Amino acid sequence: MTEAPPRQGRAPTTEELLEDAPATLRTLFDRLGATYIKLGQFVASSPTLFPAAYVEEFQKCLDDTEPVPFSAIQRTIRAELGRDPAAVYEYIDPAPLATASIAQVHAAKLKSGEDVVIKVDAPPLLLRNLFGNSRQILDSLSSPALCPMPGVRVVSLQIF
Repeated sequence: MTEAPPRQGRAPTTEELLEDAPATLRTLFDRLGATYIKLGQFVASSPTLFPAAYVEEFQKCLDDTEPVPFSAIQRTIRAELGRDPAAVYEYIDPAPLATASIAQVHAAKLKSGEDVVIKVDAPPLLLRNLFGNSRQILDSLSSPALCPMPGVRVVSLQIF
């Protein structure tokens, strides 16, 4: 088969679109927020249900999602500790070791010199916004009119 010319100035071929589909869909899930990242984690954990390319790409939903800004992480740590994190930690690495749908992990060093890892939940307002938007979308998708299968029950996704 002849290789397609570079994409600049032309539409992608069907093969290129199919090749890019797993990464494009995973990026979309990442940008849509926590609920979709959880769905991506399901794809990553279900190799018997999804094509290998999707399972492999969606592995990133397990520990490599878009991080919460470190300034928000610092505010969350301060709120949880009830004091300045500098009173407890010598250093907190601003680059997360791992990020997932509702939390991320940062390396840190206690004032005692002990190396630790901190798991920080996303700020509540951010979670409420992520889940709220996702819930509205999922609620509309789960309406009885869109799911006319006998024996299938529609449940509420009320989280907050």
